[in-house]
Amino acid sequence: MDATEFVKARERLGISGTALAYELGLTPHVVAAFEDGSVKVPEKMAREIEWRVAALDRHEALEASGLPSCSWLRQWEDAPVPSRSKDAVKHFQGLEAHMAACPTCGARAQFVQERFGPMPERPIPGWQGALASILKQIERLPSAARPGAWGALFFLAWSTVRVVLSLPELMQSPGLWIAALAGMAASAAIGFLVGSAYGAVRWAWSNYKRNSAES
Repeated sequence: MDATEFVKARERLGISGTALAYELGLTPHVVAAFEDGSVKVPEKMAREIEWRVAALDRHEALEASGLPSCSWLRQWEDAPVPSRSKDAVKHFQGLEAHMAACPTCGARAQFVQERFGPMPERPIPGWQGALASILKQIERLPSAARPGAWGALFFLAWSTVRVVLSLPELMQSPGLWIAALAGMAASAAIGFLVGSAYGAVRWAWSNYKRNSAES
């Protein structure tokens, strides 16, 4: 994205350079440098701006399409995201299930897909981006391998928290780092086994119920 494209995108968003700088965590001087071409727009920043413009294009097109909106989705958007991780997962799983079954949302999604195609990928900063990349890789695995991968990720995350809590002790005894890293690897392996076992049991139970229903 060059300076001209950056200015055009900002104007399309209907936002001032100062306001955009605030939203992006930058100073107005940096945004001004992007616009006069003295500083190159970073790739992640360009992707973020492009994502926002794409979202605005789709929103305005939907508003002008005459397609009815979904009352359930409006209520879901207004509801706060639960603070507990388990409840937050259920919150977003509910959205996924609704989007797959709702004819109103399906018609709106089809309209956007046919007119614009898929949304550009939005960059995610820091550790959140790394986590999103891992989750995306897990979703690409065969369905039989996913439970093991989820189990390994969960156990690894738990052991990482324990290592972080033990940092003062580890800093005093560097030799303990080897044991800590070995423990994390072992935890991930155990998680993989537990997740794989759970997936096998779940598959067997689903297969049993399907066969029972057919007989």
